[in-house]
Amino acid sequence: MPGCSVRWPRPLELAPRLLLACALLLWAAHAWGRTLVDLLLPALRAAFLSLDDHYRILQLNTGSAGADSVIRLRVNLAQPMVVGGRVVVPHPLGAAEVTTAIGYVMQPLIIGLTLVLAWPWRTRAELAVRLVMAGALLVLALWLDTPFVLWANLWDMHARALEPERFSPLLAWAQWLQGGGRLLLGGVAGTLAIIGGKAAC
Repeated sequence: MPGCSVRWPRPLELAPRLLLACALLLWAAHAWGRTLVDLLLPALRAAFLSLDDHYRILQLNTGSAGADSVIRLRVNLAQPMVVGGRVVVPHPLGAAEVTTAIGYVMQPLIIGLTLVLAWPWRTRAELAVRLVMAGALLVLALWLDTPFVLWANLWDMHARALEPERFSPLLAWAQWLQGGGRLLLGGVAGTLAIIGGKAAC
């Protein structure tokens, strides 16, 4: 529909909208980010277990590490694992613990939603479609991010001890995410939601 097309915004028009949306989302993430992550923990648990059944989750919760709020994952082996040609067997007292900052979890959400909310729209229907699409795409972005980073942190412990020179796609993916890849995931999700909102209008 011609009436639903969105003109390309001028930089001086878009910049204040981006800054305002980002500031509001940063405030919301600071105020309620940990509460949101607590609600997501069951989904994160299921996602992690779907990636690797070698582990048994002993603890998955939010907590503090110094000044940071973190997701804390504590596991032990549920079945033997082969690393570097060696068999690592489960032990009742053997456990590993890894964390990732909640701020990292929120980054793709903030980037994606900043784009979605700041980019001009013509109708409420377009905005509604955009928000629904952004929600689904950002859930996918989180699935590609947080469970993989926690899994990579666990695998890194084994790799460093038993196979330090082997290339690991999992560790490479986690390094890419932590080097800015998760920001790109959020940006792609927001951009696709904006395009989808225009197409559906």
